[in-house]
Amino acid sequence: MLLILQRYRNLSLEFKEMNEYISNIPVKFIVPLNVNGMSGRMLRLPAKGTKSRDILLVYDMPGSLEQIHQVAILLNKYGSVTVPDLPGVGGMDSFYKIGQKPTINNFADYLAAIVKLRYKRRRLTVVGWGFGFVALTRMLQNHPEIASRVDLVVSVEGFTHHEDLVMSKSHKALLAMLTEIFSTRVTAPLIRQLAFRPKILKKYYQKNLGHDFNNLNVVEKSSLAEVEAKQLRAASTRTYLYSVLQQLKLDNCRVQIDLPVWHISRAGGKKFNRHAHEQHMRVTYNDFIRLSVKSSQPSTVLMSNQKELTKLLPVKLRTQLNKKLRA
Repeated sequence: MLLILQRYRNLSLEFKEMNEYISNIPVKFIVPLNVNGMSGRMLRLPAKGTKSRDILLVYDMPGSLEQIHQVAILLNKYGSVTVPDLPGVGGMDSFYKIGQKPTINNFADYLAAIVKLRYKRRRLTVVGWGFGFVALTRMLQNHPEIASRVDLVVSVEGFTHHEDLVMSKSHKALLAMLTEIFSTRVTAPLIRQLAFRPKILKKYYQKNLGHDFNNLNVVEKSSLAEVEAKQLRAASTRTYLYSVLQQLKLDNCRVQIDLPVWHISRAGGKKFNRHAHEQHMRVTYNDFIRLSVKSSQPSTVLMSNQKELTKLLPVKLRTQLNKKLRA
């Protein structure tokens, strides 16, 4: 146990030494996590005052507790917040260690195990960012006994079907083929050594950060590229590539969840086809509430800035979070 704690304290320090886009988490809020033979960490922020809501927050792929920490602090105003590491991400052991593939179903079962461990039979709110929402949705579909105890579902840049992605069929097919080829036991280590080297990743991110980064200066872009590169290096390369493949083939529209979903998207976002995205969300959930927020900051910057983060919670959603829970 002491070795596990020391290992993940070192990981936290490694992230902290990077730059201002990674948050420093007090050690008292991080607990060791061991699920089905996979070791990782879990961030736990206790509720403040009389707040009784329990919130499960799941980060994007790749991600880390350090990156999502400020989001957890924001949500902590409304109740307790738990953020588990994802297998193969943020320094946690991967599914491959226990002889399993990082399928969406396996991520869903892993999150279900976390819910049963952490919340027992209590009601909870679930918040998923990107891939985190994909995995949470599958958890609710595969584990109706958990879905019946969920009072609020929040998506941040999440989606339910591969056709939501703004990407040509040829580009999607090529990317799917490449990720399938390079996510094997033999090819993934080669990609990590040849293409996922820190210097190469940093240069790539500096040149390909997209239009959201146009308002950043050279120093900020360099710092941000360093964060993105570190996040990817901290993840299992094989897990990351396989998760991309899974998202390129995603279909979470086969089972409807008897809950509404509150979806937070940035105004002017170009990642999803707006019409297809909403249609698929309405197939997967019994209602869809879109909340557009104005922020020109990219996700990594957004998650490190409390002033920007407050924009993620429009008045309508804050009202929902402040509502008294049903028994």
